[in-house]
Amino acid sequence: WNILVEEQDTVYAARAGLVVKVNDGNISQVVYDGYIQSKNSIFIEHKDGTIAQYFFIDDGSSLVHEGQYVTPRTAIALAGHYDSYNYRVGIVLIKPEYDKAGKKLVNKNIPMLFRTNEGDVYLESNKSYKPVISDELITAEMSKKEKARYYKK
Repeated sequence: WNILVEEQDTVYAARAGLVVKVNDGNISQVVYDGYIQSKNSIFIEHKDGTIAQYFFIDDGSSLVHEGQYVTPRTAIALAGHYDSYNYRVGIVLIKPEYDKAGKKLVNKNIPMLFRTNEGDVYLESNKSYKPVISDELITAEMSKKEKARYYKK
């Protein structure tokens, strides 16, 4: 999904996970087959084995590094230029599939459910949405220690 914004804004991690690849201004060796080729992209692997790829981020704006553990609402980059008036960020969710011997077969794109002012929805093209963010949603995958740190802020 491409998400357009009128002003350049910070891109935040949607879920907790490990940053496994950062391409910040160059396309390097493919880590996961089937990802969207973007010179600026960040890959975050989640506990359930899914991988979120954030792409179309601004050149040199990455705020995270490979091996870093992030929680929801961790700033990861800035949205990239789309046209003269808008900025954008893209996001896809991938689930690698393996055979019985552990050999990777393919990456399967997973539909993403977004919480909006219209409820939890799968996004439709060319439609505007207003996201809804709550402490409950942000802390859903956090450990007790991470929740304690989050609520201290």
